[in-house]
Amino acid sequence: FKSLPIVTKTFLVSTLLGGTLLSFGMVSPYDMVLTWDMIKNKFHFWKLFTTFIYAGKFSFNFAMHTYVLYENCKRYEANPFNTGAGGTSADFIYMLLL
Repeated sequence: FKSLPIVTKTFLVSTLLGGTLLSFGMVSPYDMVLTWDMIKNKFHFWKLFTTFIYAGKFSFNFAMHTYVLYENCKRYEANPFNTGAGGTSADFIYMLLL
């Protein structure tokens, strides 16, 4: 776990934490998905972040989603495409946000 790149590690732990909170009923799925009305009218700015880590409750689909997320993030961050900015973790974060 210590050898994982920082963005991959953060993304993976956040996804696992979101799945745990959903599975134990601490948050509802509606609290994690992107809803522009809730952001604009009720200032639920965390939805801009939690929409990226939403993978549902623990299930086989959750496990497959998390595994594919882990492999793709790890591979990209280990050997990134050079966009002219050096191909660092910052480029990876920028790609995720777009």
